[in-house]
This record gives sequence, C-alpha cells and structure tokens, in this order.
Amino acid sequence: MDGNFPKPIFDVHALDNNVRYEHLADWRREFVEVSTPDWLIHLAAHEAGFAGVVTRDYHQVSLDEEAVALDRTRLSVITWRRGIDNAIILWGSLRAPQVGPSAEINFNQPQGGR
Repeated sequence: MDGNFPKPIFDVHALDNNVRYEHLADWRREFVEVSTPDWLIHLAAHEAGFAGVVTRDYHQVSLDEEAVALDRTRLSVITWRRGIDNAIILWGSLRAPQVGPSAEINFNQPQGGR
C-alpha cells in the first residue's frame, strides 16, 4: 500500500491470510519520511518479493520511469481512476471476491442487489 492509501481499521489478514497487505509506512518508513520516487518503491517491492502494489495515484502508471520499473519487475498494480476518499470503499473494493484484475466498478451507480 502506498503512503496515500488508508491503513485498515480491521485485521485484513483475519479475513484472508492468502494475501499479505503491508502499508508502505510499516514496511519501509524511510520511503514516507522523504519524497521517494514511485519507481524506486516498485523496485524495492519487487526485490522484497511482493507481487504487486496498491496506489491511489492512478497517474503513476503513465509516467515513463514508473512504467519502465513496472515492466521490468512485472508487478501488478491496483489503482482507481478517480479519487476515492472513503477508506471503506477502497478496502471493500480490494476485498470484493467478484472483482477481477480488469474489472471496473462505477461507484456512482448501484451495483445490483436491492
């Protein structure tokens, strides 16, 4: 989780211990204490054995340096196209089992149910 992603208010690993979530501030505090380029975070995450990164900064995937780092590391990236400030929606969309890697959710329209 990048530094802009909200820390969970519940134990996410109690829900699913098959996925490891680590907030950047907990994993590499020095990266959040200074301005660290996203490409460097991606390279460090790959070296540490992470399979992907979660970020609220959609634009970083279109920057040249970040794109090269992501291509070289083959990390998956989870992000949102529009700013979502609600931590429950962010965590819920990560945890929703019906959401695949290429799924899109429109939070402005009902998603089924009643």
